[in-house]
Amino acid sequence: MKKLILIFTSVVILTPSAKAQQSTSGDDFKTKNSNTKTEKQKKEESDEKAFKEGSIAVTVGYGFPDIYKSYVKGIVNNFQGNGAVYSVKGIGPAFLKAEYGLSKLIGLGAVIAYHNISVSETYTYQDSYYNSVSGTWEYGTYEDVEKLTYTSLSAAVRINFHFGTGKRLDPYAGVAAGYSQKQYKFTYSTNNPNGLSYVPQTYEGVFPVYFAMSAGLRYYFTPNIGIYGEVGFDKWSVLQGGLAITF
Repeated sequence: MKKLILIFTSVVILTPSAKAQQSTSGDDFKTKNSNTKTEKQKKEESDEKAFKEGSIAVTVGYGFPDIYKSYVKGIVNNFQGNGAVYSVKGIGPAFLKAEYGLSKLIGLGAVIAYHNISVSETYTYQDSYYNSVSGTWEYGTYEDVEKLTYTSLSAAVRINFHFGTGKRLDPYAGVAAGYSQKQYKFTYSTNNPNGLSYVPQTYEGVFPVYFAMSAGLRYYFTPNIGIYGEVGFDKWSVLQGGLAITF
């Protein structure tokens, strides 16, 4: 009888301890599951960012204002009114950029940029020429056109630093450096039969270096398509914007 009482007493005493142990083990399991879920949520949130490790972003844009073209126009305006008409035209600067996410903060990419400016001088005058068919001298109005064209094609490496990236917004700042091919081409044309013809002349520019520094923001309307804008100095422009694609 005494043995049964001792066994029963031991069972009663040990039972709460076992329950407590089971309860503690259950709490540990819940805590472990809770931590695992949190880490999973963090990963999912990171994957939803507009810029992340392993992502690729491509932008196509245009820069403005064209400081170089404005400078050339200022010079040309001083020559207006000397009997010739001057005009300044240009394309660009235009940009194609691609970037790969090395991490959630740093991206490494490439830049291709194009810039073109042409200055033309048109001189209108009258001149006489001998018409061999009629055997008489005749007068006509003719134009001589001289044109100087500047073209720059650049290729560079760019590094961007991203901060505060969200699901749609991707702010960043970066620098780029590389090679820039610069060329000046002079041409002359006339519709005067007595006029002389000249072979186009081409000159290579000095300091074939490309450098840019800017801060920007990409905004995505969908997970893959959006727009971007940058402010800084890049190819003689201080502002640029265009289309942004990420995948």
